[in-house]
Amino acid sequence: NNSANSMYSRTGEHEYGLDVAIYNRSENSIRSIYLPVEADELWFFIDCSTPNLGALLVDPQDGLCSFFLFVTDDVMTHGSFPYRDLENWRIYRDAYNRVFSELLIEG
Repeated sequence: NNSANSMYSRTGEHEYGLDVAIYNRSENSIRSIYLPVEADELWFFIDCSTPNLGALLVDPQDGLCSFFLFVTDDVMTHGSFPYRDLENWRIYRDAYNRVFSELLIEG
């Protein structure tokens, strides 16, 4: 997310404790990518762009955001939550992180 050839560009805007970014390869994205503000928390990002929300939705608020988590250096996984609940992203981050951490410990 910080590399010069990243697919995302931070817009300088902030929402819900996240940096708002745009996907560089889509000119018609109506929603954004959300990246962690803290430099030590670059292990996840949230994608609420048009493809995730569904291009045919009348109200994008009815769509889903995908939460991508880098569980280890070699493993990335994701879960989804309602766009309407974006302000509560920390609850989803903690829940997904706990589930996947427990799976790694047991596995």
